Amino acid sequence: GGGSLSGLLRELRARTRGWLDLDVAARRLCGASDDALDALVAALVARAAALGLCEGPPAHLVDAAEREGWIALPPADALDRIAGVRRAGGSGPGSARRTFRTSIRRRP
Repeated sequence: GGGSLSGLLRELRARTRGWLDLDVAARRLCGASDDALDALVAALVARAAALGLCEGPPAHLVDAAEREGWIALPPADALDRIAGVRRAGGSGPGSARRTFRTSIRRRP
């Protein structure tokens, strides 16, 4: 329900304060739509995977994972570790504060 979405969003915003900004439209959308919140979480998981924070499949499941895919699950401290990478500085991707803005398009 909407109450649980807003609670999850509130906790996510608190954990990412200082390095991830959601504009008003993004906050409203994520608070009202589990699909939108899922997309935000998926983006954060993808970032964690790109930083090497997610473990790949164990050796005995590599073949199956190559055929069927593998769902990357980051460790519990992944948000803190992503923030740490961002705070470490540098001019590369990930060093800048990010703002997520929504782009809502009407379907024809």
